[in-house]
Amino acid sequence: MTKKIDNKAKKELKKKGQKIKASIIIGKDGLTISSIKEIRNQMKKKRLLKIKVLRSYLDQFSLKDTEKNITESIPEVAIVEKRGHTILIYKVC
Repeated sequence: MTKKIDNKAKKELKKKGQKIKASIIIGKDGLTISSIKEIRNQMKKKRLLKIKVLRSYLDQFSLKDTEKNITESIPEVAIVEKRGHTILIYKVC
């Protein structure tokens, strides 16, 4: 089950997300256990996180699959925005 963010909050989060750099990069190895752990660790420090997905990974999997895997692996996370090869996530709790 994915968590929902209301439109007003989503708009503000998108604005904040434009100013931050991607701190997680998912490459050809994909969404591994260590990358999920790293997302969880960074979510302890900050609630808004930007994830960049490299083309080498997207040759095998879609961005939608990646988004689904992130929300299933970390249930307290909601997807704010997908733009190009970047996913903006927010810790909702």
